[in-house]
Amino acid sequence: MLSKIIFNASHAQYTAIGVVVNARIIDLVYTRQQKMQLMIITEKPQEVVHSIQQQLRRGITIIHHAEGAYNHHPKEILFTVISLYEEGDVYNAIHQADPGAWASMWKIERTFGRFYEPRL
Repeated sequence: MLSKIIFNASHAQYTAIGVVVNARIIDLVYTRQQKMQLMIITEKPQEVVHSIQQQLRRGITIIHHAEGAYNHHPKEILFTVISLYEEGDVYNAIHQADPGAWASMWKIERTFGRFYEPRL
């Protein structure tokens, strides 16, 4: 708005476009760097693992013999680390393999070891 008053409408429009593009690029770079730990509770562990590994290149740890307290059905717990940028892809992969799966995700500070880091 201020650039419209100082300059003219076309300069204000270019300024607005520049701000939006700049914010989007910063967001893409920043979200690729944020690591999230994902815990998935499922009755279909092999299907979920296969779906995630088909859509994302991620290792997954399986904890066997969990039990749901509500219905006492046998379940498995899957752990993996993703970037915040991959949240939508992993959600789709899980939902496609097991719509009844439950997951939680939290930010982690650091990973070490053999963690695959895609190039920007």
